[in-house]
Amino acid sequence: MALLYLTTYLPLALMAYSPQWYRLNCHWHPRCERIGMATAERGIGELTRYFRHQGTLEHRWTAKEQRHLAEVRSLYDRLFWAALIAAVLLAATYRRERIAYYALVNAVIVAALLLALPFFKTFWRELFHPVLFDNELWRNNRYDLSYYITPRVFFLYSTAALVASSIALNLGIWLLLRRQDQGPQPESPADVQGSSRSALKTGENAWSESAGDHRAGRPRNGQPREPGSSHRT
Repeated sequence: MALLYLTTYLPLALMAYSPQWYRLNCHWHPRCERIGMATAERGIGELTRYFRHQGTLEHRWTAKEQRHLAEVRSLYDRLFWAALIAAVLLAATYRRERIAYYALVNAVIVAALLLALPFFKTFWRELFHPVLFDNELWRNNRYDLSYYITPRVFFLYSTAALVASSIALNLGIWLLLRRQDQGPQPESPADVQGSSRSALKTGENAWSESAGDHRAGRPRNGQPREPGSSHRT
């Protein structure tokens, strides 16, 4: 469970705390253009800094939005502390063979969430928000800045990216640990046969050179014999 939580939380934190994801989505839906990209850019900067506890919401955010985003930031804070606890538990109970197995299982479990994407509207309104919030502050309208920066389609894309990132992380962990367990790959029969032929050829060349030296009257150390010298006594 710790590995599943961490491989899901990390891409979520990257999307929530970084303005790049919000800016990218502004090119995928038309609402940012309705208020102007400059206004949207300012709102995105304030929102991500607010989530990181580095700023406040000052630019045309309604009171209702500010109350809801305070709840969202509190939720992100709890997720952060839970991630730290999960990291400690994972380090304390780490076993490579088990991690590889769980990573593969996690990838399958997370992939099953893709089945909810065709019913995202119902999931978003009837399940997700009623479970996490006990009010209706999350419902925005045309007077809210979040209506233009983070429409429902933004969360649809975010959910798809979150699922894909989690699957990729778990599969990457599984493949990495699997390769480490397998160790170096054995040589193929063709490689072994080629090595044997190369060794045999090297031996034949050495024998040919030795025989040539003997016929030329040279000892094996390569120094020529003196004239008239003989092996006989």
